[in-house]
Amino acid sequence: GLKAAFGRGAQDKTKRAAASPSPLNGERAGVRGGNAARHSTWPTRVRRTTPHPHSLSPLRGEGGQHRSDVAAFAVFGSQKAALKRPHSKRWRAASDASSLAERLECGRFSAALEAQPHETRHLSLRNFLTLSSLAAVSVVSGCATREAVNDAPGDYATAEPIIDIHQHTNYAGRTDAELIAHQRALGVTHSILLPAGRYFGLEAGCGGNETVLPLARKFPRQFSFFANEVPYLDGADREIKKYLRRGAIGIGEQKFQVDCDSPAFQRIADLAAEFNVPVLMHFQHDRYNTEFARFHKVLEKYPRVNFIGHAQTWWANIDKDHSQPALYPKTPVTPGGLTDKWLRDYPNIYGDTSAGSGLNAFTRDEAHMRDFLARHQDKLLYGSDCDDKIGAGPKCQGAQILAAIRRLAPSKVIERKILHGNAKKLLRLKV
Repeated sequence: GLKAAFGRGAQDKTKRAAASPSPLNGERAGVRGGNAARHSTWPTRVRRTTPHPHSLSPLRGEGGQHRSDVAAFAVFGSQKAALKRPHSKRWRAASDASSLAERLECGRFSAALEAQPHETRHLSLRNFLTLSSLAAVSVVSGCATREAVNDAPGDYATAEPIIDIHQHTNYAGRTDAELIAHQRALGVTHSILLPAGRYFGLEAGCGGNETVLPLARKFPRQFSFFANEVPYLDGADREIKKYLRRGAIGIGEQKFQVDCDSPAFQRIADLAAEFNVPVLMHFQHDRYNTEFARFHKVLEKYPRVNFIGHAQTWWANIDKDHSQPALYPKTPVTPGGLTDKWLRDYPNIYGDTSAGSGLNAFTRDEAHMRDFLARHQDKLLYGSDCDDKIGAGPKCQGAQILAAIRRLAPSKVIERKILHGNAKKLLRLKV
């Protein structure tokens, strides 16, 4: 009965796994979804997009089918015998194990354990036997478990802490429990949740301010959050202030159709200056935070505001010879592009390594990237921005970016800055 129940759980998970709409999450290759309309409130160009069912990014998720690979559940002899006595303590322990096993993502038994009632989390003899079986699943499925299970929800230990500055709630329909399991599998110890504004869902189905606050409050050691709003809407500053006062530590992801130096965006920069928090921006040619070449004016006007650059146009401009319409260039890099220069010349700009654009920057010219990491070792922050439910392997771009940083960082010191130290310092985190 236990094996059958576990089998059904694994099958159900496979059925529920939906095909990701795209291979590179959170980004678009210039494909317009929805009906674009000019917004005439501001003298510079400010555009709005009406969401459309097919406007989800074709480059989201680093793609294909999501799959939960769960190995066969191992039942030790004493537990197997206990199944014949349905009222025994061991029978209940094995039953608990079956329930937990159905919640496993890539063999991560600690994340499944966290979803159980508090009284079942103590490591009694009964639960020890249960967890022993679950640990066997984790090893067989090929996902080494580094976490140590503790009584407190959300607490676990790793040899090396990792801060992920770019994640979303409700991402392409992913649940909070699946997000927690994903970040655990990735090895991330603290994540920054970036909400959408009232409209558009960041064109990736992401949750708004009201979704990130409860999760961060429930698991404060695992999550912090930013505040966000569409910058040209009436009451945008009021909405952002509301969540900054409730504990948000930044503003973003600002991914809206405005020029990067427009009056609309400058309202956001003014708020960031007032509350002394950073702003994370999605730069995409001819779509989001446009007129990238003028952004240095914003850096100069707001020297006390820290900005975090992200997405296609940000990363493509590491190349001095970059042609702006190209979003995922594959050519070798000539140092000295706008991104390279601004990271060098302005102390208030940082780089977010996340998404397909960040991964492309790491892999298009690895010799250049080694030097780039050395040059800007104090200005780069690890981010994943992936919507998969696995947290490992080729279908998780966060895992690929993590591997690239470890492979290309010139030293362990630089690696640790990018994966933890820089974000901890910039965001003033106590993790």
